[in-house]
Amino acid sequence: GKTAGGAPFQKGRMSSAWCNNPQYHLTVTRSCEMVISLMQRDSRIAFGQRLPAHERHLLIGLSVMRVQKDFRGRLWVRHDQQVVKETELSSAREVTLSVSLDANTSY
Repeated sequence: GKTAGGAPFQKGRMSSAWCNNPQYHLTVTRSCEMVISLMQRDSRIAFGQRLPAHERHLLIGLSVMRVQKDFRGRLWVRHDQQVVKETELSSAREVTLSVSLDANTSY
């Protein structure tokens, strides 16, 4: 879609479009375990086609990143030290990530 920026790294270099991916902000007050799921629409329904399994979906993935307390801007660059946990890119219709979040921390 037009909001998709793609993978953080392409051909071994940081992608300049990665920052266009949807981003959500969260601050937790108590330590917790969170399950996050990302699903894309079923292209067989969306386009009324019978596509082979490997052509049905785009590559998708999730990353949870630690940011400064109460950060409200957009992340323009992905730094490895910010990554708390992430999924591999997948052509599945849905990816799910279970992650432990620390108290009084922004993500």
